[in-house]
Amino acid sequence: MLKWYCGKMYTTPLEEDSFFFFYYKEVIRMPESNLRRLSSEEARAFGSKGGKKSVEVRRTKKLLRELLEEALEKETKTGNMAVDITNALIKKATKGNVKAYEVIRDTLGQKPAENINIENPQATKVLESISKQLNGK
Repeated sequence: MLKWYCGKMYTTPLEEDSFFFFYYKEVIRMPESNLRRLSSEEARAFGSKGGKKSVEVRRTKKLLRELLEEALEKETKTGNMAVDITNALIKKATKGNVKAYEVIRDTLGQKPAENINIENPQATKVLESISKQLNGK
């Protein structure tokens, strides 16, 4: 499935009325004249269609969640299904399964924060100037 990003991008005054569609590193220029405004009836119809699909998806997710909760409460020889799954997960983690360990760690709320460092001197200068203005320096 292709994922597209559509957004206005002003590179030069001549290209001000163009939309750019990005697919990974490819850029395809598309004139805004190829796009048309939807009438209020068309917009309403599309909105209604999207709303109905959204309700359908929420109902499906709710049903799945209820079925899983019911299955986890089912009694087994050693207790209930949730206890059995937890014990199996702990056994896998003690045998060296890193993914099982990560699931346990994350479930307990001990997931480490993910920090992303982006080096951009211009952005750093802008952020520093904003910080100085906010701090009154």
